[in-house]
Amino acid sequence: MNRFAEAVFLIVLNITMTANVVLILELLFGMRIRGSDETERRKRTVKAFFFVTLMNVLITALGVNEIVQMGAVLLTMVVTAIYLSGGKFRYGLATISAVLIDTQISTIAEAIDEFLIPEKYYFSLAGKQQTPFYVFSDFLLLAVLALLLHLSVKRGVRIRLSVGEAIGITGFCVFLPVMVMVMETIIEENGRFSVGLGWIVFLIVVDVAIFYGVIHRNMAKKYKERAKEAAKQFDHAVNGIRLTETRRDRDIRIGHDMKNHFLVVDKLLEAGNHEEAENYIKKLRDLGYSTGPAPTGNKITDILLSVKYPIMQEADIAFSCTGNLELLNKMDDVDVSILMSNLLDNAIEACRRFDGKRYIKIQTAQLGDRAMLVIKNPTDHAPERRGRGFASSKDAELQREGIGLINVKETEEKYHADCEFKEENGEFVARITFK
Repeated sequence: MNRFAEAVFLIVLNITMTANVVLILELLFGMRIRGSDETERRKRTVKAFFFVTLMNVLITALGVNEIVQMGAVLLTMVVTAIYLSGGKFRYGLATISAVLIDTQISTIAEAIDEFLIPEKYYFSLAGKQQTPFYVFSDFLLLAVLALLLHLSVKRGVRIRLSVGEAIGITGFCVFLPVMVMVMETIIEENGRFSVGLGWIVFLIVVDVAIFYGVIHRNMAKKYKERAKEAAKQFDHAVNGIRLTETRRDRDIRIGHDMKNHFLVVDKLLEAGNHEEAENYIKKLRDLGYSTGPAPTGNKITDILLSVKYPIMQEADIAFSCTGNLELLNKMDDVDVSILMSNLLDNAIEACRRFDGKRYIKIQTAQLGDRAMLVIKNPTDHAPERRGRGFASSKDAELQREGIGLINVKETEEKYHADCEFKEENGEFVARITFK
């Protein structure tokens, strides 16, 4: 392999390693490439990869020793992760673990070369003896990570390392080279092929067991959350049915008397007693002679509103829905329940704390191939930001982030939607754009 081809191949390997680290950060640590839209995210990604490639070329050209080179590459990756995540320094710290996980795969591939691959298959690359398996292990890892990320998004399962898992895996990655060196010494003295094969099998089994445990825990967590939401949705449905039955009985009674009520109001108006007519209508409203919200176009939202509309009436909150919520019909019923119940609950809670005219407005709009859902409610102060969302007023003493908005953001990530929460012109606005 000539020097130019070797240089190009090394650049490709460095880009692949960078892609692996970014995918590990997305898959195991929850990092998202930030941008206002898909085009912006792609531009940010291209810039980041160009920066990494340029830095790797410079590092290689300087001819520094391996330790300095590793430190420079790690620093480059940390800066890249912070840039891609939109200035989230915690992902810079997580990059250290991500790089170690990527390096661990290379270490296992190197051990397979050392213990199992005959010398005749080795070739020279960047001054080192390598085998095709070791060189292409990064490409294999890239394919596996891309497949796992695709499956996790498709199935709505968030594979996230806990703090304990991250520390444990990082520790295993740090000590793995030492373990391999010890085994190399044993094999050199022993010379037995079976010892090397057994060691490789052990490393692979440990790796698979660790990541299977992580995936299993996250799957169990996901199904537990879905079971809770299903139970919550069932309760809403039961309450909705009960309210529907109650309203049906009430509407039958109202329908029986309504003709007479109209005659009374009509006679009062004919006689010029407008004030008395208005008072009569108010009394009818107080007795329940009013209608609930019109159907929205989404059955789950209608069920939720059948439960929450009386709560709004008690809190003197005017409710309106402009447009059709059929855009939510493409989502799973449980996810609609998570999304709308949290947004409505947050809006109701905010209105209860507001002293002026209270209202909740739901609006929808179609923007080309995108659909937008907007929920507005009045507010007299800008909510305090906390983490990925806003501090919860219900947990003010603990200053915790509002769990409801976190759940909304997780639903947003599942359906690749853009979610925005902000205060503007005396209103709190939740704006969700579906692609």
